[in-house]
Amino acid sequence: MSVIKISASALLLATLSQASQANDISLVNSTWKYNKQSAYALQHDDYCGGTQDSIHNIAVPELKKRGLTASFGVIARSCWPDLWDKAKQYVDDGFTLYNHSMRHTPAFKPTWESKTFRDDWKNELDIGKANERIKAKTGYTPTLMAMPYDIGSDESYKYVREHPELIAMRAPVENNGVWAGNQGINDKDFYNGYKLKVSLFYDWSPYWKLGKKKRLGAFLQDVISQQGFGVQYFHGINDDSYFAVSKTEYLRLLDKLKQASDTDLVWVSDAGEIVNYRYAREYCTLTLEKSDAQQQRFSIQGTVTQTQLCSQVNRELTAMGDVEQKVVAVEQGGEALAFVQQDGKIQFEYQTDKGDITLLF
Repeated sequence: MSVIKISASALLLATLSQASQANDISLVNSTWKYNKQSAYALQHDDYCGGTQDSIHNIAVPELKKRGLTASFGVIARSCWPDLWDKAKQYVDDGFTLYNHSMRHTPAFKPTWESKTFRDDWKNELDIGKANERIKAKTGYTPTLMAMPYDIGSDESYKYVREHPELIAMRAPVENNGVWAGNQGINDKDFYNGYKLKVSLFYDWSPYWKLGKKKRLGAFLQDVISQQGFGVQYFHGINDDSYFAVSKTEYLRLLDKLKQASDTDLVWVSDAGEIVNYRYAREYCTLTLEKSDAQQQRFSIQGTVTQTQLCSQVNRELTAMGDVEQKVVAVEQGGEALAFVQQDGKIQFEYQTDKGDITLLF
């Protein structure tokens, strides 16, 4: 029987090689941005249709005071110059706008209307032209459509899906004259951004019976517990709009939302941005291309079936992974990225269209 002799140096090299392989880092995209536990969008309908004063006098200053954001649904034909100027300022201040139609007429005859009711909805006018008008007046391109009264039709749904700028829509409570229901929380891996479940502040909400001190906080807590995506929408605050929320109850919610955001329980953002993130983190992956003692380099690639979709999203994502080595720098395309490394984990934000990512040791 022959004996194979292995030198000590060869054993050392093999051991080092195995250690190097063992220390290769696997980076993944976090479920929600900044690795927060859930996602939440706050909306106010009927800007230019009766809620604009409370949005301007209460919502905007109170949200800014807490470093939070919200989105306002614009009825495009009802705005006058001063309201367009204010809307543009809101955008400049970090708020967003969504398309709430040109004329606020339902897309299909609501079941509660009489037989003589005439449906005057026009997809091109009330969706397409409305988006154009909002964009022209404010410089902001809405990415979400909210149908008036949450009334939808197959035709309007198809039109929104085919619109190049609209990537999200609230689900209808009625579609084609049939009750559909749209209350609820979106799963973290929801598959249709054009049928987003919502929580409307009104007496049919399953949370309504909990009372003023608990109902809004209960929905937020359920979103966090389910690690999902919640859309909470109102009309006005302390005004004559549809089920206006009291200022006290609204501010109580903002305080809870601020606390949840600060403790990484919820990512508060625009609904369209949240939808974009959800698909981008699925379509794009970080693939290890090079690994040695000084660095590890990752390319940004689409999954096997989604390479083209990854190249189209162009979003900022949060990457995270376990790491034993001390990282001295993270770079993308030669530019330094901010990162956090603690307790054996690393986390940072990167752009899907800015080139390879390198971790330096």
